[in-house]
Amino acid sequence: MIGLLRGKVVERTGDGTLILDVGGVGFEVHVPANAAPACGDEVVTLHVDTLVRDDAITLFGFPTRGHRLAFRMLKKVKNIGPKLAMNILSTLAPEEVACALSRSEAERFRAVPGIGPKTAQYIIVELKDQVRKLEKEAPAARAGLGGTLSELTHALEHLGFSPAQAREAALAVKDLETEGADLETLIREALKTIS
Repeated sequence: MIGLLRGKVVERTGDGTLILDVGGVGFEVHVPANAAPACGDEVVTLHVDTLVRDDAITLFGFPTRGHRLAFRMLKKVKNIGPKLAMNILSTLAPEEVACALSRSEAERFRAVPGIGPKTAQYIIVELKDQVRKLEKEAPAARAGLGGTLSELTHALEHLGFSPAQAREAALAVKDLETEGADLETLIREALKTIS
């Protein structure tokens, strides 16, 4: 079983697949769209989940152990396989998955293409008790979107922005939150960064 790969990205496709050169051997690895490393000379490390079937061995790579743990948890949920679990992690970061689970926010999962109301509820019901495990694997990222920034991402999502856009905008105004800006100011400034 392959658990970790370190090498150079030599090819990348639009569907989240890349070829990682590890000691002269090219490994085809599927990665979340929002976490795919760029091609270049830089050496990258991917935490890998290996899926073995009769007809294929498929590698799924992640930038952190938190991503890999979230993937492993999600793909065990009824009606969710590896492809849909990868779609979720292409939309939501592991700390956002943990936050949605702890708050029973099924609507966050419904924002992912391919997830309907029933599947979103299955995710909450089946994984709610495991959220602590996920929070331990992504503590730094989770801390980065705590308090007012977490409220900001929710507000932006209610305005129609994707979870990934909301998270990016929240991180862009993180300094203002540290300085004590209120939620209304943060929303106004975050909207400027999006547009």
